[in-house]
Amino acid sequence: MPLIQSIILGLVQGLTEFLPVSSSAHLVLVPNFLGWEPSPVLFDIFLHLGTLVAVLVYFRKDILGLFSSRSSLLTVLIVACVPTAIIGFLFKGFFEKLFENPAGVSVLLLVTGFLLWFSSRRATRPAKLAGKLSDPQGRRATISYADALWIGIAQGAAIAPGISRSGATISTGLLRGLSGEEAARFSFLLSIPAILGALVFKLKDLSSTVHGPQSTAYMIGGAVAGLAGYGALKIVFKALKAGRFKYFALYCWALGTIGILSVLVRG
Repeated sequence: MPLIQSIILGLVQGLTEFLPVSSSAHLVLVPNFLGWEPSPVLFDIFLHLGTLVAVLVYFRKDILGLFSSRSSLLTVLIVACVPTAIIGFLFKGFFEKLFENPAGVSVLLLVTGFLLWFSSRRATRPAKLAGKLSDPQGRRATISYADALWIGIAQGAAIAPGISRSGATISTGLLRGLSGEEAARFSFLLSIPAILGALVFKLKDLSSTVHGPQSTAYMIGGAVAGLAGYGALKIVFKALKAGRFKYFALYCWALGTIGILSVLVRG
């Protein structure tokens, strides 16, 4: 793999893993646009390792707090993982086929855009659900088991390329009445087992090793993914705080439309 390709894909993976624009969609559409062959499984593992390190470093204090005797967040995270695992197991074959369907991925990007726009508009209204208030709009700062189940279902649906994992989970949190900061924090902590699951899945299919110049390109790609991922986490929190989360919808709509048009042009 050329070094420039590994850098570009590392940047794409790092930014889109946490920005609500679907990393899986970009890893399908970007090579499709540029005429590249699908990246090797081992390279994908390096990219996932990079983004995993980014989220572990960013939320290191929250992660340590999970093991406090006074913390109930770990239990809520486990609850959220259950529907994700069930959906992934039941619809594994369906999701895998979507990775070979750029048109379907593009349509799902349009769906992600709608979800981001709608949930952002709803987030400006006072929350009706009971719970501890955290901001002037009356959004909640505590996550219930019902919230966790719904967010876990959203993460399960986001296994489909084109449905953003962070976009679906944060949007679900906003629709449930959570504050933007709490919805994002829970979403990104929940991404840790999701990324680990993706790593295990990739390792299962691993059948090659890498040496020499290729290993350098792979490591650089992973490092770029980690740095870009860390920056993307900061961008999401700033966007939520500034009320600009909905503008990611415009990007999803634009990329989805371009993807559909490219498929139609190629026939």
